[in-house]
Amino acid sequence: MKNERSSLLRDKKGVDRYLLFILLGIGLIWLKSGLGKLAMGNFADTLGGTLVKFMAKNPYPWFVDFINSWVLPSSSMWGLVVMTSEALAGILITFAALALMFVGGNEKRLVWALKVGIIIGFGLSLMFLLAAGWTSPSTDGLNQLMLVVEGIGVIYAWSLLKKS
Repeated sequence: MKNERSSLLRDKKGVDRYLLFILLGIGLIWLKSGLGKLAMGNFADTLGGTLVKFMAKNPYPWFVDFINSWVLPSSSMWGLVVMTSEALAGILITFAALALMFVGGNEKRLVWALKVGIIIGFGLSLMFLLAAGWTSPSTDGLNQLMLVVEGIGVIYAWSLLKKS
């Protein structure tokens, strides 16, 4: 059974490898973003000001109410949550995708790590889209693209878990 699952990751005309390679790119984006915010040192302290600017013309009134009621009063804590979540998503997606592509090992654990990382990334992408997607077409498009890839990644990881 294990050899059969391993071959599933390497066959099917490389589709799985290509998808894992794309997910590796998503993981590296999250890792760079999260570690960059951690290294910057002031992200958590400046998040409130950034959110006030984003909410000034935000087209989603329910999201503005959510940010103003729940996030802004404790924006420093949410800043820590965001940068830690970005780094965690990046670590999980990057290392799970690499391991599934090249190493193998206990694939069920790797697939779960990939799935958890992608779900965290999906949630972050959705929040960023709602908060800042309206600011420019490129911000909107990038977040939509990441949501689609992460959605496909979750479905892919789920299908691998069902096969095991």
